Amino acid sequence: EYSCLLAQFPEQAQQDVWGVDPKTLISGSYVPSGEAKKTEGGWLLNGRYGFSSGVHNSGWSIVGVLLPIGENDSHVHCFVLVSKLDRKIIDNWQASGLSGTGSADIEFHEAFVPEHRVLDGRLAARGESPGSELNTAPVYKMPNFGFAQTALASVVIGAAKGAISDFTMLMKTEKVRGKPMADIHSMQLRLAEASAQAESARLLVLGTARENMAKLSTGAKLMLGDLARNRRNSAYGVDLSKRAVNSLLEVTGTAGLYLENDIQRAFRDINAASGYYPLSWDLNATIYGRYAVGLDLEGFL
Repeated sequence: EYSCLLAQFPEQAQQDVWGVDPKTLISGSYVPSGEAKKTEGGWLLNGRYGFSSGVHNSGWSIVGVLLPIGENDSHVHCFVLVSKLDRKIIDNWQASGLSGTGSADIEFHEAFVPEHRVLDGRLAARGESPGSELNTAPVYKMPNFGFAQTALASVVIGAAKGAISDFTMLMKTEKVRGKPMADIHSMQLRLAEASAQAESARLLVLGTARENMAKLSTGAKLMLGDLARNRRNSAYGVDLSKRAVNSLLEVTGTAGLYLENDIQRAFRDINAASGYYPLSWDLNATIYGRYAVGLDLEGFL
């Protein structure tokens, strides 16, 4: 996701990163929790940002910040690109779920950001960024806000399918009070329902992503209705995945409580991900419902 966002920055910013190392990893934190002040040739960034997934392995970070570049110096949500040399990692990611993401906080103090490493969030939201003129593939025309959910949801669905594979193997090899799990009718029903939920989620999210790309490939733009549908389908795919893994853990027994059991790990990761704001079913269902009946979405996106 962050590499795709970098591809929307001005060409010089892309060269700063990929011109040095094409395999560089990028982390990010979109919420504009820091501040920037104007200086000669750019901005000085200060502040602390949360949930910067993958930061320990990344060479650069993209973070959100409000800059006074709008009409009458109004503040605009922008993205700035900062080298790892200018950030401090706060190793505070001790979490019950998604621990493997390494989503630690990062902090900046007077980090210089040249003008060419600033991306106007309004342009990214419309799919009209400077980089989209350079990188002409349809994916770079995709608006930044609201359409990354299909990528996020796919990780959750993959975790659910992995848990189903583990549960299937468990049924084939384990016994309950001397009786093979594979012969227990209720276990068969749980497996069938969970696999149907995960497969439905996969088809729903993959189909949504394909339709988005098909529309962009024609030169058309993704509109508000596409965004509402995309968010609804992605969040519902996550919700289906959560139902699937929760159902399986309920019948895994006390053996499912051990940390070495991958099903409980999938349970923790999926439930943690479903609480992530962009993947919340309640929020995204509300967005779609309001759009469908013609109500204003101000304050919901």
